[in-house]
Amino acid sequence: MRQLLICASLISATGFTPVALAEADYYVKGGLSYSAPAEQDETNANITEWDFENGLGFQGAIGHQYSETLAVELELQYKSFDAQERTESGTTKTGLGGDLTYTSLMLNGYYTPQLESQSDIFNPYLGAGIGLSKVKWDSITVDGFSGEIDDSDTVAAFQLMLGNRFNLSEDAFITTEYRYFRTADYEITSSDGDTGKFDNSNHHSVVISIGTEF
Repeated sequence: MRQLLICASLISATGFTPVALAEADYYVKGGLSYSAPAEQDETNANITEWDFENGLGFQGAIGHQYSETLAVELELQYKSFDAQERTESGTTKTGLGGDLTYTSLMLNGYYTPQLESQSDIFNPYLGAGIGLSKVKWDSITVDGFSGEIDDSDTVAAFQLMLGNRFNLSEDAFITTEYRYFRTADYEITSSDGDTGKFDNSNHHSVVISIGTEF
């Protein structure tokens, strides 16, 4: 219930109301991402390092352009990373199965500085976002272990963005950006009943989106 209330607060904070739609400039956009995840550190009696392969993702957002410099949007994003290897006490296990996924609802704010050199192809911007992310270990298995890890945890998250907007027409546009995404520490329980606490949950992404104003 508390997480639903937080999500409701994020939605209301954007000003997405029927009255606002009639009075404000809005946009929608969607796109793809390619991300490089950091190793997930399991901090129990022994520190276990879990490595995951780079992965693809997608995202969609609806936003409100408050002025030439400021915009706010509500974004839903999904990323997936295949499990690669597990290292504990100097011993590395490869041949892992399953994947790590992030499903996130984020409230993002953007600032576009007004520069003399701005044009249809040069509109740099900065952004930051906060929200909730469901971190899921989806049927992850390790050679030599009988159990599997199939569990999830929903935690707070934030992200930082640096990008550029290319105007295709009066309404249509493309954005390319770099993102740094990080969640709070989370806990995952295996099928054997062992619970691990994970930190260093972050990844770097390149994101390309296409959108239109209305």
